[in-house]
Amino acid sequence: MISVVIPHLNQPDALEACLRSLDAQTLARDAFEIIVVDKRLGNAPNGCRCRSSRCTAGA
Repeated sequence: MISVVIPHLNQPDALEACLRSLDAQTLARDAFEIIVVDKRLGNAPNGCRCRSSRCTAGA
């Protein structure tokens, strides 16, 4: 299994673009996982929402 770790801080558009790119991969769904490490500080936006069939947000 491949683990893709994405550090995130206050850039929801960049995170969404990254997640869309990863979602478009042809690698089998069970061959990799995506871990987003979100360090919210101050008035961090909540703009990014999971829209992927691979998403297990909150799981």
